[in-house]
Amino acid sequence: MSNATDTPIQSVSASTSFPEGFRIVHKRRFMAEGNTKYMLPSDDEELNRLDYQHYVIRHLIYGNFKAPLDSELEKGIRVIDVGCGSGIWVMEMAVDYPRSTFVGVDCAAVFPTKDIPPNCTFIRGNTLEGLPFKDESFDFVFQRLMILAFTPSDWRFATRELARITAPDGFVELIEGDFFVQSAPAAYAPLYNAIVGTAASRGIDLSVLHDLPSVLSDAGLVDVKADYVSSPLGWHGRVGDICNKSMKNLFVALKPSIRPVISKTDEEYDVMAEQIIDEMKEKKSWSKIPCAIGRKPRMG
Repeated sequence: MSNATDTPIQSVSASTSFPEGFRIVHKRRFMAEGNTKYMLPSDDEELNRLDYQHYVIRHLIYGNFKAPLDSELEKGIRVIDVGCGSGIWVMEMAVDYPRSTFVGVDCAAVFPTKDIPPNCTFIRGNTLEGLPFKDESFDFVFQRLMILAFTPSDWRFATRELARITAPDGFVELIEGDFFVQSAPAAYAPLYNAIVGTAASRGIDLSVLHDLPSVLSDAGLVDVKADYVSSPLGWHGRVGDICNKSMKNLFVALKPSIRPVISKTDEEYDVMAEQIIDEMKEKKSWSKIPCAIGRKPRMG
């Protein structure tokens, strides 16, 4: 591991300008450049949803990460969040570990531009066009919730990019969300099928969630470990309530992309979503949040 104060992060090219290309779909703003396959909006409402989802995941995994790096972060290492979105993970980590250096990168410049910790930087960059950093720039590379953005070939390219910018003995961590709900109500089936079908029409295969260890191993990482945490939907006390609210927020965010597939009006979609949320509580439904961690080996 290298010390963050000794080795500065080097950016090959970086742009902090706000992206010009957006399109409006059913009153929500989506990217019209960069990774346009992405199924979720890129607007203020979505940033609020992402922040809430962040707190839910942090509660479920008992922190902001799973990689065995707490002591290294305390001493000072170089960290990047790839696909940082609102930037909340980067900002929190920068405050928690002031001796480490943090970078957030996303293809849409929706991250913060003020009140940023001094050990924190945000830049625009598209993983699928090559991340704007030199090889072995970071000791900890973090990525989460990209399942609605990548095709199988995108995953292969993206994880190789993550591995490329990881320093020897550094870690790559992936955290995702699974749309398959255990003990799901019958009303969820058409919505789930619409999510899977819409994703497939864009070349996105949601089943990659079940193969995250191979994704990391194929990128050259070793000591790969995978696990998941359970997300109770509407039951099991307060945690179930916040998880169910996060799921409801996700249904709202997905509406512009999947509503046409199930041929429902806005009002009909909203009624269906409310019914699903209520029945998940009754059925004691739950979903998985898969995570995987791999280490970059030293060569020679």
